[in-house]
Amino acid sequence: MGESKTFAMFLLHVAVLWCFLFYLILLSLSPTQPNYTIVSFHISTHPNHVNTTTSRVNHGGHNVRLSFALEIQNPNQQYGVHHTNTLLKFYYGEYTLGEITIHRFHQKRGRTSQKLIHHVRAHARTKLLKTMSNSTVELKVSLVTRIRYELWGWMINHRQITLQGHLPIGLDGKISGKKEIKLYHREI
Repeated sequence: MGESKTFAMFLLHVAVLWCFLFYLILLSLSPTQPNYTIVSFHISTHPNHVNTTTSRVNHGGHNVRLSFALEIQNPNQQYGVHHTNTLLKFYYGEYTLGEITIHRFHQKRGRTSQKLIHHVRAHARTKLLKTMSNSTVELKVSLVTRIRYELWGWMINHRQITLQGHLPIGLDGKISGKKEIKLYHREI
């Protein structure tokens, strides 16, 4: 009877040791934050007319619409990423041109990139339209989201992500210079 208690204690110690080692390995695997890149961006202005099928903002005789494609790349081969609602805002100076919320989604570890294409109603400003007609303008974009990493079905390591980027926009309303704009960390 004493031997069975000793053997049971031995198995309990082995199980605790394995759990402790598993926990240490889990902590040592540090996941990398996803990369967010704006791969295309376009500002379109159209003469003012009645159109009930698209969402455009009327300002000074023009309808203005921001269109963009956001690529989210998961560099982690062992972690899936759960994105909560992601808020993107576009700015010109102190003016907010448009904002959009991308609803929560899961990015599996086997799939390393996902493109999301959205159209945002622009709160057009006369100053932006005047400047765009004469020269290149620089817009700012900010991204705020929370992510959770998934490892073997477990949710671990919640993170708040706040990123920003600068978009040089040419006379044609598209990104000038670099064609892809990687968003970078913003100090809060």
